[in-house]
Amino acid sequence: MPGQLNPHDWETMNPEWYSGAVTSSERKLVKNLWIITIPATVVTCAAITKVLRNGEADEWLFTFVVGTAVFLYAWLLVYSAVATLRLLCHGTSVLQLSTRPGALGGPMTGTLIFPSTMFAPRVVRLVMTCTHYSVSGINREQTLCEDVLWRDEHDVPISQIQLGPNGCKVPVLFTVPFDLPQSKKDNEEEWTTWNVSARSTIAGFYSRSRFEVPIFRTQESDPSLTRSRIVGIRST
Repeated sequence: MPGQLNPHDWETMNPEWYSGAVTSSERKLVKNLWIITIPATVVTCAAITKVLRNGEADEWLFTFVVGTAVFLYAWLLVYSAVATLRLLCHGTSVLQLSTRPGALGGPMTGTLIFPSTMFAPRVVRLVMTCTHYSVSGINREQTLCEDVLWRDEHDVPISQIQLGPNGCKVPVLFTVPFDLPQSKKDNEEEWTTWNVSARSTIAGFYSRSRFEVPIFRTQESDPSLTRSRIVGIRST
């Protein structure tokens, strides 16, 4: 079938796709938050110190500068702390891919593993999206456009979630329409990504894990399995 993925391109596109174990973006998010929070602490302290040393500053300026700095810093610090606690509580979730790659006009299956063995979510909402990105403009006037081409979601009840010594295992199953673009990353001005996200509440903490998954035309692709047909099957 034209446009099929060359198997030799797997490792160069994404090593995690090649290994079949995709790690969620939670750990990277927490790392980036603290990279921002730590310098923000220095800037906030410096701003407050400068205002305090300026004896001629009026009361309004003092209140505005200090109040704004403290509010923004406190919000960022709390957000970073909650994200860190959530990561420590849940651990880094992993999506084990059963279909590598997922097929346009076919299934995308796998197992989502939450490393926590003490708590199991009562329900997990799985969401699959296909998003097309494009960059327009020149130099500093460039604009990133984001267009969600497909969205599919369903809930996995606790009766289908397995709690074992290696964590909670959640089955992942989506039917992917054929009439959508496959994963594409070879162009800096235009690319397409497929993502699976999982939302749940574990031990009182809201959790959202996101995984970028490979979707391509393969030998298993069924051209008749279009978006309209999938919607029609579900409505019957």
